[in-house]
Amino acid sequence: MYGGYQGHPQQQQQQPPHGSYGSPQGPVKAMYNGGVHPGRAGNHIPNGGFATCYGSEEIFLPEYEVLCGNAQQLIWVPQKDKLELDGIRPLQAGYEESGEPLYVGKTLYGKAQPIGKCGTHFKTGFIFAYDGKERKEDDYRVLAYAM
Repeated sequence: MYGGYQGHPQQQQQQPPHGSYGSPQGPVKAMYNGGVHPGRAGNHIPNGGFATCYGSEEIFLPEYEVLCGNAQQLIWVPQKDKLELDGIRPLQAGYEESGEPLYVGKTLYGKAQPIGKCGTHFKTGFIFAYDGKERKEDDYRVLAYAM
């Protein structure tokens, strides 16, 4: 459990409770390479239903957890460049193998709003998996607790 938000196990073909750009998609997390990584899920995602990025590539996994809780306690906070925690408390949804926290983020990419991950240790603000690659964006939003 992360800050009152529970991860509910899911498998390929099960749908997360949120939608984006016509395809169901929501904030999810999965274990990969010694860490827990935020990403996105939906049946439009090939090879498993979950996508995140790792090592400059898009990674697909069949098992993941949907983050569930009271959505009224959360807001999307605009960010520019490197993640700044001043005045906000982002929802930690995972961690790197080294233990550094990872947070849920989203951006506008064409007509899509892909969900990905951000952290204070990233050189760029936000990274996400899209079209087989790791993408980077400096204009994004981080999911945080409403204060």
